[in-house]
Amino acid sequence: MTMVNAAKKVFIANLFFCLLGSSPSFSEEAGEFSNFSSTAPAIIFPHVINTAFRVGEYLKFLIKYEFLGAGEATLAVLEGNDQNGRPTFQFISNAKSTKFIDAFFPVRDYNASVVDQDSLVSLQFHQNLKEGHYKVVRHTTLDYTARTYIYQKEYKGEKNTRAGFISEPMSDILSAFFYTRTLPLELGKDYEVRVFSDMAVYPLKVKVHPKLEKIHVRAGTFECLRVQPFFIGDAIFKAKEGNMTIWLTHDLKRMPVLIRSKVAVGAFDAELESYRLSSDEDEQKEEH
Repeated sequence: MTMVNAAKKVFIANLFFCLLGSSPSFSEEAGEFSNFSSTAPAIIFPHVINTAFRVGEYLKFLIKYEFLGAGEATLAVLEGNDQNGRPTFQFISNAKSTKFIDAFFPVRDYNASVVDQDSLVSLQFHQNLKEGHYKVVRHTTLDYTARTYIYQKEYKGEKNTRAGFISEPMSDILSAFFYTRTLPLELGKDYEVRVFSDMAVYPLKVKVHPKLEKIHVRAGTFECLRVQPFFIGDAIFKAKEGNMTIWLTHDLKRMPVLIRSKVAVGAFDAELESYRLSSDEDEQKEEH
């Protein structure tokens, strides 16, 4: 198998999953309804202490398959519009393939998440994926007062809308990454995040390895925590297929420096190329 063929085979499943553009296969289905009404009280949001990121954060990654430059991706934190009188963050993820990869498998992926600033609970998630001939648009709205969700999907010219009920505060597949950065992440400890995706809820286990590591990338050299996400149950990252590892800076920012997804043939790396931690000029006057 040539490097190009191998890259094509695993490009979608592993390359842009690095920046949380896909979903796991194991889930607990959220409740669906035709004519649903609830008299239950609104779901209470937890308070999250966030020292990891602020409005204005912008991270740029170079994505490589072995020695082949495969694409680039960005993560950004923006100020969202108030919802129910509460401030929000908007997380944006963009990923695109290089011109070389475009010749046989062009990729343009966009993910956007709106979360409550105080709790980091997901309120809306929008996804627009263009991967070769595969194109899909998804949009999810979560209403914790009514305890309901609305899920919309546009695929192959057909638009479908489904609705159901929810019972707990949750992350989406993009905001889960940011929420994880706010966890204590003590060496050798495990954590769990509840994630809503495609009308289902699944538990994401986050394992922190017991030793710190020094990581060298284009953006610099960083002392890092090594973190591995696992999807409990019939995990998408089985041992024979590969697994994902994320290196986060060992400081209050928990900035992602390197994301590695091992596959049956080789590995994909999303390597931090440049970053801006805040729009506050006093804190960060220039992009690294």
